[in-house]
Amino acid sequence: MYVKWENDQIVLGPQSEQGDGDGWYPYITVGEKTSTRDTVRTVLHEGWLVVTSIENVEPTYDVLREYGALEEQLDKLFHDIDNGVLDKTGQFYTFIKGVKDAHPKPEN
Repeated sequence: MYVKWENDQIVLGPQSEQGDGDGWYPYITVGEKTSTRDTVRTVLHEGWLVVTSIENVEPTYDVLREYGALEEQLDKLFHDIDNGVLDKTGQFYTFIKGVKDAHPKPEN
């Protein structure tokens, strides 16, 4: 669900798809998890169409290091096994390695 946000208020929405142009933001229920790799304004609501707050979400290390749905990971492993490339050349390894390289673990 998306809403069109202008001048500190919702001017259109919620819509099932994001519209054309700027000012469209995700519309979620309070407590619902959003996962994004970019800073996003998220419109939160409780009950029926009541906006409670706007927040800018900075992705945390945990979000940046997400590897996608388990089903997608297992699908990559299946294809690697099926193609006989269960090594560093396979889809699973190269995808995980790419995420780890792009977002290294912070040093304590």
